Amino acid sequence: MIDNIDDQFSPLTGEELSRTPDRTKHDAKQRADDGAVIVMPIPDDAPKPPATFGTLGAPHAFWSYLDHDGMLIGYVVRWDTPTADDPAKKTFRPLTLWRTRGGKLEWRWMSWPDPRPLYGLHRLVERPDASVLVVEGEKAADAAAKLFPDHVCITSPGGSNAAGKADWAPLAGRAVTIWPDHDDAGATYADDVARLAGAAGAAHVATVTVPAGWPDKWDLADDLPEGATLDDLKRMVTEAKPAMMPEPPLPLRRPLSNPEPFPVDALGALKAAAEAIHAKTQAPMAICGQSVLAVASLATQAHADVVLPTGSSKPLSCFFLTIADSGERKTSCDDLALKPVRDFVDGLRLQYQSELVEHQRSFGLWQARYDEILKLKGKKDPAAAEADLLALGNPPPPPLLPFLLPGEPTIEGVIKLLRYGLGFGGLFSSEGGAFIGGFGMSADNKLKTAAHLSSIWDGTPIDRVRGGDEVVVLYGRRLSLHLMMQPIVAERLLGDAELIGQGLLSRILVAAPPPAAGTRRWRESPLSADLALKIYGDRITSLLNRSPLHAEGRPAELLPKPLPLSLGARSLWVGYHDTIEAQCGPKGALAPINGLANKLPEHAARLAAVLEMTNNPDAAEIDAATMADAITLATFYQGEALRLFGAGQTNPDLVLAEKVLGFVREQAGPVSLRSIYQRGPNGARDKATATRIMGILAGHNWLEKIEEGAEIDGHKVRDAWRLRC
Repeated sequence: MIDNIDDQFSPLTGEELSRTPDRTKHDAKQRADDGAVIVMPIPDDAPKPPATFGTLGAPHAFWSYLDHDGMLIGYVVRWDTPTADDPAKKTFRPLTLWRTRGGKLEWRWMSWPDPRPLYGLHRLVERPDASVLVVEGEKAADAAAKLFPDHVCITSPGGSNAAGKADWAPLAGRAVTIWPDHDDAGATYADDVARLAGAAGAAHVATVTVPAGWPDKWDLADDLPEGATLDDLKRMVTEAKPAMMPEPPLPLRRPLSNPEPFPVDALGALKAAAEAIHAKTQAPMAICGQSVLAVASLATQAHADVVLPTGSSKPLSCFFLTIADSGERKTSCDDLALKPVRDFVDGLRLQYQSELVEHQRSFGLWQARYDEILKLKGKKDPAAAEADLLALGNPPPPPLLPFLLPGEPTIEGVIKLLRYGLGFGGLFSSEGGAFIGGFGMSADNKLKTAAHLSSIWDGTPIDRVRGGDEVVVLYGRRLSLHLMMQPIVAERLLGDAELIGQGLLSRILVAAPPPAAGTRRWRESPLSADLALKIYGDRITSLLNRSPLHAEGRPAELLPKPLPLSLGARSLWVGYHDTIEAQCGPKGALAPINGLANKLPEHAARLAAVLEMTNNPDAAEIDAATMADAITLATFYQGEALRLFGAGQTNPDLVLAEKVLGFVREQAGPVSLRSIYQRGPNGARDKATATRIMGILAGHNWLEKIEEGAEIDGHKVRDAWRLRC
């Protein structure tokens, strides 16, 4: 502790201090709200710390916080602020250094980012075998160091309610004794530290019992009570009672098992392209396989519908979702797979410009003739005018818009593309969060968006009522989909109870490969990869250049040819269908993915048709070998769905519980139920849900309910919880 500015341990003096902006927010993130970033350790060119703080004036004491290497990382500053009710009242503020967006270094009255450093951290490093004594407050820690030189004496910043915000990991493997202040707050702090030290892996944790007759609020920085000696203090440490160590918290979700390798050998004519993308990007093979499959679905869906053994025809449109962290080269895979599509669209744009000029000319002639008929005969001879208008016919239709990929990943963009474009397209995005977080997937619109996407996947007409009561019904449209997103975004989608119930998720094939980052040493891409991508590009371009069958006079209304299963393929499909059906039902192995399981045979048929048409656009049926490959792919997606859903990765309550746990950790001290449903994560904004989620966290040993209630924000609260670790 530094009791005055002349203290030899003080890094600050009144003459050295200069003013700094008043930023009184105690809790800090690595990056402040204005974009400033905390600087640790303090560099030599740092400005002088501030001399005063607002109305508190010049401080009375300072404590230096040092990192593992003994380098300065900030201060805790104290003012004596006595009142009539509390003559011993003190006010504390953390003081840290930040670099603004403009590069300026400035001191701010803000704390360190969570988890905050311990006071005395460098001593833990210097004395790895010494026992540790934890006290409440920097002043008490300095006093304890003089009383117990054989111990490393430490504390955490922020007072008795902020133990949970500190980094207790350095206590792993250490023998820890806790000396509480002699009051209720001190007892609570000791309990919190015991839990946190145990969770950090401390070898032994004990708590000193302070005699009941000692002065209220007494701590090791105070004078010894009458009759007490230093030997009494040492005996109390020796006789400290082992803390009751709580059971460690249970994971809210079981760790994901490792996925099966993506079955690249089942991609048929697309195998070489997937391997080429993998060779060029070193991205997980599942991302490469998903990318080429999705593009193949886009290119083939206008030309054929698969005929199931049931007799019903289904589109070749497939919906894919790839889950991977940032840095897994999702965009690179998407760019390589979509290159022939984008090149084709570029060519369409040039063609569209010439067709638009011709349309404007022909429409102008039509309009002139239309106006002439009305002018010459409209009033004089209505019957003749009507006959002439009938003979003139409808105005020449405008050329189809040269788009296959909507400019914005929204359902509105999709329907516009399908209405005015070629009648088919793809919703592709390597940043799927833009779709999930967009207007179309907001709480008020997500079910409508999901219903439209499900209808398009099913191949049913798209009906939509627009402003002005315009009713739009689109027949014969096709859409493939491939969204790539980070796991935290995917959780919002896959864990959405409404979307699970609506059925959209059963129409999506998901892959979540393990990360490749950290394993990708530099290597030259082989020339064979370029050749494979050239062949793939030519194949996709040829499919896109084929003129699809369409309704007469309505070029965007597609009439894909029926593509049935051969006898061998039909036999394989029926066997797969029966295998899946036997595992469905409440107690079946596929119960966790029952919605998807019921559609897996159809998914397999669609994948088989995509593979068949990619290999041979003139195919009259799907052969057995292609169906076998498609069943292999469907089995992979079945395993991925079981892995994700079976581990609770998409359990909405568990996903929400993790968010609530994060919110609780951000608070200083206990939290009330009211604070959860008033200020917590969106999904927990009602009392019933908040109560259920807090019960889940308590049941998993993350929280414990404070049976006697707690005082929070100056109010006594009955329903209160605190972190166990």
